[in-house]
Amino acid sequence: MPFPTPIELAKKVSAYLTRKKINTPNVSILKDLFQILFNASLKTEESESIKFHLVYMDPDSIKDELPLLIRENFWQAIPLSEKLEFNTRNLVKVACATDPRSSSIAVYNFGTTLYIWGFIDQAISYNAFVNFESEGCYDRPGLFQASILGIGHIAAYTGIQKIAELKQDRIIESTTSPFTNPPLSSLLHNTMYKLIKEIRKKTPKKALSILDSDREKQIIHDWHTVLCRIILRIQNFGHGGTLLITPDTRNTFLNVKYQLVYDRIRNSFISMISNEIQNLFFFESFITECDNKNDTIKKSLSLSVLISDNDLDDSRESLNAAIWFVSLLTKVDGLVLLNRQLQVRGFGVEITADTIPSNLYMARDSKGKKLQKLDYNHFGTRHRSLMRYCWANPGSIGIVVSQDSDVRIISKIDNKLLLWENIKLQLMDFISEGRSVKRQKKRPKK
Repeated sequence: MPFPTPIELAKKVSAYLTRKKINTPNVSILKDLFQILFNASLKTEESESIKFHLVYMDPDSIKDELPLLIRENFWQAIPLSEKLEFNTRNLVKVACATDPRSSSIAVYNFGTTLYIWGFIDQAISYNAFVNFESEGCYDRPGLFQASILGIGHIAAYTGIQKIAELKQDRIIESTTSPFTNPPLSSLLHNTMYKLIKEIRKKTPKKALSILDSDREKQIIHDWHTVLCRIILRIQNFGHGGTLLITPDTRNTFLNVKYQLVYDRIRNSFISMISNEIQNLFFFESFITECDNKNDTIKKSLSLSVLISDNDLDDSRESLNAAIWFVSLLTKVDGLVLLNRQLQVRGFGVEITADTIPSNLYMARDSKGKKLQKLDYNHFGTRHRSLMRYCWANPGSIGIVVSQDSDVRIISKIDNKLLLWENIKLQLMDFISEGRSVKRQKKRPKK
């Protein structure tokens, strides 16, 4: 059976646009576009691999995509004085002037020929949103978007949903979410409720009415996103890294080179959620009292809103910085050791377990029900050592980020060692997964 090619990805995008009854470009145009993207992904410039974001957009449609009220940080199209033919050589050169986190290359076909006609700026709000670092973003411009994520690795998007992804020799149209589904979510169950208990202690009693069952579910979701953010940071470093989350406090089968205790992720998370609850409580109280003629009450509540706004910003910055701190520890040879509350207990850790797992399976779904037998010797040193540890220590969760940005999760479940890949780390879903994710507008500040 032949391997999937950029042509297959072009067909996926064409089929999606046709289903949506969008003015679809000729499929031959799309085939040329994705083939050139694939070719560019194999190149380097100044010894650096090529990574960039592309927007397929008619420059004459810019006005149609602008909102009535354009805010200061809304995206802007910056045209080149002369269009460049869309070929591998030009694309590799121009890509160096962009960063997928902040800007995009604008491409469109004029007649039957594709051209680079300009750039789109201000992509930072979008990237922050899909990486769980902000509460909203602007609509993404263009008919569709595409990114080079690595060598032979291309993804096509519409807004904040993925159409499909070509990864070397396979087309990907779905992800797994093991952290938010049993059996892995069950391992973290007690941790969730300990955190919620600490949040209740830290939050003033008068604001606890905000902390209902729906809010508790959101807290559990937010805790999972913290782990995703750490993994995403490690991915972006491009050097690979390993995390080991284990309840074992005796360091069995571990040689910890650099021992320390760092629990700022947990503490900052508790503070952030408590401040969010207080901020919402004071804001709702202020709105309720707007018709009250007692100016003293309104001024007091207004001041409380401002103070809680500042406290919330501080705790969010603290959590963000703590995530940076932990992810940077993975740059040292060896793994980073954490407990289930993401408290760091050491780094530069070597695994000494030597028992080879006898039942190793690929989990094809989030719940580990669809299994495929794997060969232990198929994997590299980093994966095999983590497999041996997790096999010897049930309840542990190993996370491997490869240099090529692949992420795999390993854990022993019911006398089987399961390995998950294609992990959902960002907000976006694949369209084929059937969950509609609406584009989010940037929220105005209170």
